[in-house]
Amino acid sequence: MTSSPNPEPYQRLFAWGAVALALASIFLPFGLSYPATHDPRTEARPAAWEYLSDHRQVAYILLIIALTLLIFGLFTLHHYLLNLRIASKDSVLIGTALSLVGIALILPSVSVQGFALPDYAQTYVMTDQAALNWFNLATFGSDTGFFTSLAGLPLVLGSILLMRGVLECRRLPRWTASAYTVGMILVTLIGTLTPTSTRGYGVFAQSIRILGGILISIAGLMWAWRMRRVSYPASDASSQLT
Repeated sequence: MTSSPNPEPYQRLFAWGAVALALASIFLPFGLSYPATHDPRTEARPAAWEYLSDHRQVAYILLIIALTLLIFGLFTLHHYLLNLRIASKDSVLIGTALSLVGIALILPSVSVQGFALPDYAQTYVMTDQAALNWFNLATFGSDTGFFTSLAGLPLVLGSILLMRGVLECRRLPRWTASAYTVGMILVTLIGTLTPTSTRGYGVFAQSIRILGGILISIAGLMWAWRMRRVSYPASDASSQLT
C-alpha cells in the first residue's frame, strides 16, 4: 500500500508563483511609463536626453523585472488552470507557450534600450555625431528591433488562447480575461506591432501603453489573490507526480 504524496510542496509553489505574478503586475505599469515623447530620428537630441533621464532608466529596470517575473506567473496560471481540469487544455498550453516566446523575444530589446542606448545617447549629447548612427541603429534597425516587432504576434495570440482557460475557470473572474487581453493588445500595438516610423512615441502612445499595463496589472493581481492557496485532493496530488 502506497501513501499519498504530500500536497504541501505544490501549495508552496503556487504561493510563490502567485507572489511572482503579483510583483510583475505591480511593476509592469511603472515599467511601461518610461518617457518616449521624442522620436530619435527627428528629434535626436531631446530623445537622447530622455534616454538619460532617471525616470526612463528606472522604468526599464522595473520592466525587465516585471517581464521576468511574468514568466513564472504565467507558468503558475497555466498549471492552476490545468489542475482544474478545464476543457480547453490545448489552448491554454499553446497560449502559455506563445506568451513565453513573445516575452523571450522582447526581453533582449528592452535590455538594449535600458542599458546600451543610454551610453550612445550620452556620447551623442557630448556632440560626437558618429554616435548618432549607432543611436538610430540600436533604436530602429538592429536585430533587437526586429525581435521587438516579432514579439507582438505571439503575445497577442498567446493571451487570447490562454484567456480561453480563464473564461472556463469558475474560480477566476471572467472579466479578467477581457482586461488582460485588451491590455496586452494595447501594449503590443504601441510597443511592437506598429511600424517603426511611429512606434510608441508621443504622449498619446505613452498613455495607451500605461493604460494597457494597468489593465494587465489588475487582472494579474486578481489572479494572484485567487491562486495564493490551492487545495489538492489526494488523487490530484498523486497525478502531479506522474
